[in-house]
Amino acid sequence: MKSLFLFLFFLCLAQAALGFFDRRKDPFAYRWGYYIYPIVQDVPGLGQVSGVGMNLVDIGNTDLDFGGFNVSGEFRARGGYFLNQHLIPHHLVVDWGAFDYSVATTLYDRGIDSSKDQFFLPEVQGKGWQGQLTFMFLDRQIEGFQRVRQETYKVIQVYDQDGRPFTNFDNGDLDFKNKELGFKLDFTDDRLDPRQGIRLEWLQKTPENSDPWISDFVVLDQNATLYLPLGEYSTWTFNGYRSQARVTRQAETDPTKLKTVLGLGCAALQDALSRIYCRATQDKRVAERIALNNYGRATPMGGTQRLRAFPNARFAAGNDEFYGTELRYNLNEESTPINWGLIKGVRNNFQLALFYERGTVWDGNGNERLWRHSYGVGFRLIFEGVTLRADWAKGEEGGQSQIFIDYPWGLFAIDNSTR
Repeated sequence: MKSLFLFLFFLCLAQAALGFFDRRKDPFAYRWGYYIYPIVQDVPGLGQVSGVGMNLVDIGNTDLDFGGFNVSGEFRARGGYFLNQHLIPHHLVVDWGAFDYSVATTLYDRGIDSSKDQFFLPEVQGKGWQGQLTFMFLDRQIEGFQRVRQETYKVIQVYDQDGRPFTNFDNGDLDFKNKELGFKLDFTDDRLDPRQGIRLEWLQKTPENSDPWISDFVVLDQNATLYLPLGEYSTWTFNGYRSQARVTRQAETDPTKLKTVLGLGCAALQDALSRIYCRATQDKRVAERIALNNYGRATPMGGTQRLRAFPNARFAAGNDEFYGTELRYNLNEESTPINWGLIKGVRNNFQLALFYERGTVWDGNGNERLWRHSYGVGFRLIFEGVTLRADWAKGEEGGQSQIFIDYPWGLFAIDNSTR
């Protein structure tokens, strides 16, 4: 992965020396639009929800966007955000949003060889906000940003894989803060729908927990994408990704002591079978915390961005590595004004995609690694300011479909928290 980054980095330098790609579209051309959409979705690893979302694009013929969503069902989430408010035109923008949620996130055993049937579900309630400052130069071909996310949450229930609840645990409020520093070189012909060029991204995440029983660690994500044009409209993309966690302050790893903190009160249960199930879930919580405190947690894989055949955050450990390729065939190339009632703006094109991905995670040295694979097809609507994406993927554990906004292989999934 390091050699890939060095190769692409020198390609970027060569491109800079020869001249930047001309953008196919002005990144600061503003055209008012909106779309309101129903949300009926099964998010593997989180559950089934329904609700509504809304986006306003280029409000008042400026770069300012607004979005909001409200979903409920097997989990609940709602939020709103403002994007691209220019403080210094074309050079400094601010984004800000707020959210709250209640969700039982599936927490699988760590490692690439973990079983899909071995997990527990901590049900968590929380709320918070996120803000970002972005510096940009040369038509947004060079960007740097600082992001802060502040959150207050608490565990209100813990279930095993069969849905049995355990209630004897600390359910007090905890604070979580995540500071992120990022840098991007985007030497492509378009920010939204690149057809040719190179994009390199670095992101350093520093989670801060108020829980003294969780280690402090930093996470470094590195992302490289190469775009090769095919014909006049289409492109073949290649992606390489690496995520690494490094522990900076190690918390407790003694299982006996951690059982006093993470214990579920199994001895107090009257039924012998319930005590067996309870202890199995308790042991999983303790084992996960020991590994977390020893190695940290890199950005997990599975879900909407990488290894799309697997549930959200299916594979997690102290290190990730991923490679993917996607053939994107654009059915047309046009700027068509549309006004379909719930959607108003400019449609650019429809797109079909074929993709293949492979990824792995590991703790420690990870000399012998297993790889998981994902392949499938996708359909996209390239709309003014956004890409609406529907993918179906298949892998070693079956297949899944998903609907999401934006292309895959970004640095941010639905829930890639390092908490």
